[in-house]
Amino acid sequence: MSSPCSLKLGIERLLSKDISLLAHQRIGLLAHQASVTSQGDHALEVLIHSQDKYKITTLFGPEHGFKTQAQDMEPVSSSQTNNDLPLYSLYGGTLASLKPTLKMLRDIDVLVIDLQDIGTRYYTYLWTTLLCMEACAASHKKVIVCDRPNPINGVTQEGPGIDHGFESFVGLHSIPVRHGKTIGELAEQLNKEKKIGCHLTVIPLEGWNRKHFLDETGLPWIHPSPNMRSVDAALLYPGMCLLEATNVSEGRGTDTPFEVFGAPYIKADLIAKKFETLKPAGISFEPCAFTPTRQKWCGEKCQGLKWTIQDRASLKPYQLGLTLIETLYQLYNGKGFEWRKEPYEFVSHIPAIDLLTGSDRFRKDLEKK
Repeated sequence: MSSPCSLKLGIERLLSKDISLLAHQRIGLLAHQASVTSQGDHALEVLIHSQDKYKITTLFGPEHGFKTQAQDMEPVSSSQTNNDLPLYSLYGGTLASLKPTLKMLRDIDVLVIDLQDIGTRYYTYLWTTLLCMEACAASHKKVIVCDRPNPINGVTQEGPGIDHGFESFVGLHSIPVRHGKTIGELAEQLNKEKKIGCHLTVIPLEGWNRKHFLDETGLPWIHPSPNMRSVDAALLYPGMCLLEATNVSEGRGTDTPFEVFGAPYIKADLIAKKFETLKPAGISFEPCAFTPTRQKWCGEKCQGLKWTIQDRASLKPYQLGLTLIETLYQLYNGKGFEWRKEPYEFVSHIPAIDLLTGSDRFRKDLEKK
């Protein structure tokens, strides 16, 4: 249950207490749809309102775009805004497109980053932030990260880090899958551990209780990406995102992505009975059927399960995801189940499941059974 918002977001503190950091500077802004104040005003709007003290020159958008309209792994083109500002995409069709170029940065002195992360290593906004920090360090530009709450709490961690050689855009540095930190805290950690040398300032949150989920803060849920539609979806994501490494639908193209899964070859009653014996903690489930309107199995009826979170504290979403994939492999390997064959986040020589889990151990152990 949410209550009136008493915390101050980084963007709000920047404009109320730390505005001197922007004085007489040319400003770039990396943001998306969820980059709003607690009153619902977009970061670009509030920055423009105080622009007599500085000048906004350049905009940047992460994966899904500045307006958060593109689907996952869908290239976004650079463009021009209604304010005649250049809007550069940091998620195009190549690996090189993920990092801003010297040309993109030439008209800024400070890059302000205001992105809503969701607390999971695979979510790419942290890695866009990292690449921006590297580019800004190389071109002697300052970076300001306006912090935001971790929506699945800032305490709980789960899942492994990344073995050397398995780095990718779903993990460019070894941190737990569910990391329990904010994007600002991780920016500081990465700057230090990777020795980036970025002139970084993090504008911290004020009044945030680390134990709170986003719906306990008084802040509204605004989709940080098209398929991330609720706190429950974000909490399930550390496990259900693993399905991206398979041909099982994780619910994209439905009203409840990551809260359902399925495929045409799955028998819902069979997998429900299997999970009744497994008894995963903190969650209930029921057989379901759905027909995705996009991506995997588009237009085809799928059977699977619908998850309902019963106890956030005892739920271990990453372990749930591993158990699900192990169960699907046992039941349907050679009978429909397949690992993803297409490149994943610009990597074609390492299986997607290895990139997500951070090593090849889970897949190899599973394939030996």
